[in-house]
Amino acid sequence: MSNSYYLEELRDKLSVLKHDAEFLYRYGALSGSIDFFDKLPPENQRVLLYLALTEGDEDVRNVAHRLMGPVPNSPEELLRQMSPYNRDQLEEARKGRQSKQGLMTTSDAERAANELREACNRIGSLAVEEAFWILLPCDPTEKALWIEAAGETGQVLDGYRISSHVAYEPTRDEKHSLIVSMQKAAWVLHVHNHPDV
Repeated sequence: MSNSYYLEELRDKLSVLKHDAEFLYRYGALSGSIDFFDKLPPENQRVLLYLALTEGDEDVRNVAHRLMGPVPNSPEELLRQMSPYNRDQLEEARKGRQSKQGLMTTSDAERAANELREACNRIGSLAVEEAFWILLPCDPTEKALWIEAAGETGQVLDGYRISSHVAYEPTRDEKHSLIVSMQKAAWVLHVHNHPDV
């Protein structure tokens, strides 16, 4: 795997910093996070530090400050040093988190119910198990996007379906594309049938 990471992968890697906080507090130095950090391309380093400073807890921020070294970079300074692509990705993710509604509106519930009825019609009576992600767009006039949640790229049995379960292992790029699409959706439904039941 390349040493370059997508935004979502770097967000997941904040756990490496969190795990290293105890070592930092106990011994005054970093352990695994420094090795991981040093292997990242500079752009990924900036994004990871930005995420740590803006989304991490106090432990993660403390490790991030140690990784930055003697020059105290602010999140804003890190953002200015990033590529336009990463700045846009971070801004879009920030907007997505701010706009997330807590409760489903009546209109959204009706849209979801319609998609669930469609799922019953489409896969409810199949003899093999199928699975889909259904993304409800923020614009209620747009159609829902159905994405198949089955298959393992490169596997011999990829084209086969059985009645007891669905194998699903998207590639790294497919997973990234799926996550980005989900972040833009108002609601995400996951549906699958149970032919054996």
